[in-house]
Amino acid sequence: MSDRVTLYYNSADQATAIDAVGATNALLYFSDAQTPWNLRLPEAQINKYKSKPGFDKLFGAGCLTGTSANGGHIVSFCFTPEGLIHSMFLCREPEIFN
Repeated sequence: MSDRVTLYYNSADQATAIDAVGATNALLYFSDAQTPWNLRLPEAQINKYKSKPGFDKLFGAGCLTGTSANGGHIVSFCFTPEGLIHSMFLCREPEIFN
C-alpha cells in the first residue's frame, strides 16, 4: 500500500487522503458486507461503473473491482505501476450506478 491512499466513499469526489493504517481501517466501513467477495466481475459490469461521469479513474486500467456476495457493496482498489494501492473506492450504495 502507498504511504498515502486517496479514499472515495460512494462518490467520484475525493473524501480524504490517509496513511496506510487509516486505509486499512477504512475497510471497516464494509463490516456488514456479505461474503464471499466477487473480484472477477464481467467487463460489462465494470464498464457500467466507468460510464458514470467522473468514475473512470476509479474503475480503469490498474484497478481491481469487486462486489459483496449480495451486490450491496462495491470496492475498487487502484494500483501504482509498482503494485501499491494508491486509491480505494468504497460504496454501500450501488444504486448510484443505476
